[in-house]
Amino acid sequence: MRRLTKSIQQHKIQSVLIILLFSILLIVPQIYFHAIILGADSIFHFNRFYDTAMQIKTGHFSYFMSLYGFNQSGRIVNALYGPVVAYLNGAVLALVNSWFKYQIITNILLNFVAGFGFYKLSKYAGAKNNVATLMAIVYMNSYWVTAWSDSQKFSAWGAVLIPYVIMQALPMLKRQDAKIHYGALAIVMAIMIQTHMLSALFSVLVLIPFALVGLFTTRHKVAFVRDGCLAVGLTIILTGNIWGGMLDIYGSDNLLKPYPQYDLQAVATSFSWGHDSFGTLGLISSCLFAIQLLLVFKRASFISFTNRVLTYVGATFLLLSSDIMPWNTIGKHLPVLYSFLQFPFRLVILSNVLLLLAVSLTLSSNFGQKISHLTTVMVLIVVLLTTFNLQKKVTISQKWLSDNVLTYRNKIIYKDKNPDVIRAAFKDKNLGKPFTILQKGTPDYLPIQQQGNLWQKIVSNHIVQILKQHS
Repeated sequence: MRRLTKSIQQHKIQSVLIILLFSILLIVPQIYFHAIILGADSIFHFNRFYDTAMQIKTGHFSYFMSLYGFNQSGRIVNALYGPVVAYLNGAVLALVNSWFKYQIITNILLNFVAGFGFYKLSKYAGAKNNVATLMAIVYMNSYWVTAWSDSQKFSAWGAVLIPYVIMQALPMLKRQDAKIHYGALAIVMAIMIQTHMLSALFSVLVLIPFALVGLFTTRHKVAFVRDGCLAVGLTIILTGNIWGGMLDIYGSDNLLKPYPQYDLQAVATSFSWGHDSFGTLGLISSCLFAIQLLLVFKRASFISFTNRVLTYVGATFLLLSSDIMPWNTIGKHLPVLYSFLQFPFRLVILSNVLLLLAVSLTLSSNFGQKISHLTTVMVLIVVLLTTFNLQKKVTISQKWLSDNVLTYRNKIIYKDKNPDVIRAAFKDKNLGKPFTILQKGTPDYLPIQQQGNLWQKIVSNHIVQILKQHS
């Protein structure tokens, strides 16, 4: 028995080390080229974290208005956009005092948190150790995780936490003994809310079907509802700074919302013969999910209850994220989606975790273990995905050494387009130097007198002028 326990522990340690190795491996090209990757949202989030870093350095704190970032234009961002994580990022930046080192540290951290979280989720759900390890690497290679290191999309910070949310949903599927671990659920949801509000909303959406299944099947319905209410109450208490900030800001100010995306249909999920990317589901993911769905429908007797629920809920969110849905019609009836959701494609983050977890359980089942060469196929998929992401990282990293330093140039105001000047600014010990050259051209989160339909007018007129003047 002791030998068995020791062997299991050794395998777990090996799996964690493999996940850590891949976390580093995926950013080796960036380290090799000593590149700072400047993607779609880099200037926006770098401004946020520069602001908190300077607050920490100087001791002059402002929870609401930016004192240092965004060219001191008075934006109210961090109070509404994951304040705790914003200050944690600022602390890392202040400590290393280097944009390159900051990127390397956060890229490795996110890769590891994603991989470790999915590994623990798979193990908790009942997957075999080798399957859980392989699928964790698959998840680390997914677009929704690499979006931070490749283009600084902050939804990746929410994506790496989704496995921890799903881990709290699984006890709700224990049929007659379904339960809610309200303390753990509250902590996970509080961390998510303090990180990324939209991902927190997605977390609530994904928990609802599991809670309904649990409520329907459990023998202890009163205790189930009580624990659910306790989880909600504790979450609200742990995130009081968020709700208090919102009440204070929206009670006295109007803020310009993030830029609206009026053609929601164009940014819903579609199929691609290539790899996963913004707005598309690639061939490998599509095949894995299609096979999983086929097995659930055709071989239901071999598939566990938990696996079936994961597959059905995952498929539902995949459908909701897709361009099959009449998103433009939905947007007309719910115009808040133009600025809040912006991209229906984001919902695929949920289906990705759920369906990959379902695949993990299928591969670990007696049915899955009987299929010959299955492990070889999964190893091949890991190699293909890792190779693709390494090649992609090489291409993106080489941008840093080219005349086009930014991988994404839209909505950026340049004070100097000389690539050597831009590179020198990001290497400067003055962390704010880059923002005297590159400025975010969209004025979201600025206080205004009224909302109305102001976006086109404001972007083209006086607020952009304010940004130019603060150079």
